[in-house]
Amino acid sequence: MSIVIDGLDQINHHKSEFIKGVRKFIAHLQERALKVKTLLTSRPQTEIKELFNRLLCIEYDKERKGSAASLNSKLNLQ
Repeated sequence: MSIVIDGLDQINHHKSEFIKGVRKFIAHLQERALKVKTLLTSRPQTEIKELFNRLLCIEYDKERKGSAASLNSKLNLQ
């Protein structure tokens, strides 16, 4: 089962309650299903990061900027 929720930062009302509900729902599914894949996307916001504490998080901009800096330094060496 795959669950994709895009734009958590776009929720205007009861954001933390919604996110807590999503976490609880995912945990419930993981207890019962063999395999659950979840992708939740958002712009970086401290509130959202704190609500997903201890879960795997990929910060795209950090990853992209780190890769770009590494690539630039390699290109400059040549």
